[in-house]
Amino acid sequence: NAGFANVLANTVGRKLLQIFAEVDYGVERLVVSDTSPNFKPQPRVNVGYLGDLSTVASGGVEPAAGYPKITAPTDYVTNLQIGTKGNILPITRTMIVNDDIGLVNRLLQLLGRAARRTRAQSITDVFTANANTWDAKAWFHADHGNLGSTAYGFAALDAIRTAFLDFTEANSGKKLGLRPKFAMVPNALLGTALKINGAES
Repeated sequence: NAGFANVLANTVGRKLLQIFAEVDYGVERLVVSDTSPNFKPQPRVNVGYLGDLSTVASGGVEPAAGYPKITAPTDYVTNLQIGTKGNILPITRTMIVNDDIGLVNRLLQLLGRAARRTRAQSITDVFTANANTWDAKAWFHADHGNLGSTAYGFAALDAIRTAFLDFTEANSGKKLGLRPKFAMVPNALLGTALKINGAES
C-alpha cells in the first residue's frame, strides 16, 4: 500500500531527525546557521568599520557645515554554496518483519549519528585542513595574524589572548577587543587544555 510506504517514510524521517539532534559534537558554537533557496552561489556582503568621529567646529550656520565627511568603509563579498551528502541504506519489508533484535532501529541510529558527525567534520575541517577564507588565503595565515608555534600552555594561551585583543577592524584600524572563548584541541591535549583553562577561569 502506497499509504503505508509514506507513513513508514515519515516515521523513519522523524526518527533520523531525532537522532541527528541528540548527538552533539560541540561545533554548533562555532557556526551561524543560514538558509539557501537553491544550490547556486549565495553572495553574503560584509562591510568594514567607520573611524572615530571628528570634533565638530562650532559657529556654522547650517548644522551640517561643521561636520566633516567620514570615510566610507569598503565592502567585500563572500560566496556561499550548499551541497548534498548522503547515501542509500536499503531497508526492506522482510528486514522489518524479521527484525527481532532491533537491527532496523540500530541502523537508523547509526545513520543519524553518521549524518551529524559528517556535518561536524565538515566544520572542523575548515580549521584542521586550513581551508581558504573569503580573501582566498588560508584560515591560518600570516596576513591574518593568527599563526603561532608555541606548545599549548599558559604562555601560548597568553599570546593567543593578546593576539585576539590586537585584531583590528577593517578600514578603521581600531582594535576589535576580541576575547577567545573556545579551545579546539586534539584528544591528546584535552587534559592539558582543561587544566590550563580551569586555572585561568
